[in-house]
Amino acid sequence: MRHMWQQFSAFVPFFLIAVGAIVVLSFMKIKKGDERTKIIFADALLLLTVAGIFLVTLVPLGYRSGAERMISLVPLSEIYDMLFQRESIEVFIWNVGINLMLFVPFGFFLSLRTDYKYREVSPLRVAAIGLMLSFFIETFQFVFPMGRMADIDDLIVNTLGAYLGYVLWRKLSMIR
Repeated sequence: MRHMWQQFSAFVPFFLIAVGAIVVLSFMKIKKGDERTKIIFADALLLLTVAGIFLVTLVPLGYRSGAERMISLVPLSEIYDMLFQRESIEVFIWNVGINLMLFVPFGFFLSLRTDYKYREVSPLRVAAIGLMLSFFIETFQFVFPMGRMADIDDLIVNTLGAYLGYVLWRKLSMIR
């Protein structure tokens, strides 16, 4: 079975460039727009981010009828195994890195959208929404056996990624 990082490793440079470009363009466009334009632009960026997350996490890696459902419910056990039980740390870097790269933009654009629409952004709310989105994905991966493992560590890393997206948004919004 191929791991997620092996499946999508070719797309990582493109993803990094696209995320960087979107962040820069969003700040350039948003500074110039009126309130309605800012909200529409932030909604579009958030929607694109969620679509990207779904594309990477919900595409089957090897669906077979009657495939075994895989789940890991012990917090940090898979991360521990990746760090200390494998011959290469590369699996850890790619697995955790991809999960963070997916959810940092989500937390960033969710914060941006919430700020423009409601003027109040809570780091707890951003992290909680990231947790709920991640829980949906992990539940989907368990219910529909598609060569992926539902993993509590992904919930933890994805939630951390959403929170880090909030932190990045907060730092950049202070510059504006």
